[in-house]
Amino acid sequence: VLFRSGDGVGDLVVGAHKRDNGATADVGTAYLFAGSTSASGTYTLSNATASVSGLGASDFVGRKVSGAGDVDLDGYGDVLVSGTGVDYSASVTGTGAAALLYGPITGSTTLSSGVVFYGAAANEAAGAALAGGGDVNGDNYSDYLVGANTKSGANVNGGTYLFYGIGQ
Repeated sequence: VLFRSGDGVGDLVVGAHKRDNGATADVGTAYLFAGSTSASGTYTLSNATASVSGLGASDFVGRKVSGAGDVDLDGYGDVLVSGTGVDYSASVTGTGAAALLYGPITGSTTLSSGVVFYGAAANEAAGAALAGGGDVNGDNYSDYLVGANTKSGANVNGGTYLFYGIGQ
């Protein structure tokens, strides 16, 4: 997924949701690559400018990734990263989560370092879909969407949550 980090050159975020961390399976990681006007050749995940990882088994961080636009109007692109298997707590499992990470993003971090939105109930799998970059309410801040496979308290499959940029 392409996004902009503020330098006018498109950047790239790639999800690897089945990435293991040692003996811990399916932790997942999203990798961010800084764009270049002269990029060519082959890149590996070790060439990433930044990474965002899960903390536990079956977090599946990076299952979905999306540019979020510039949510806080600081001139840097922001990124959405999901972890559809993330647990809200030991007793509320499978809620899933989506994190909004404000740009610029550098170094290695975890999903919990962003502004994290957890699913409303067990097994909701929030972060099953992500989208951003539009301005739904006309305040000039980018707004974004987080989808879930199931929706708490409803007899429907799935749901979508709309979040306004921080101007609201």
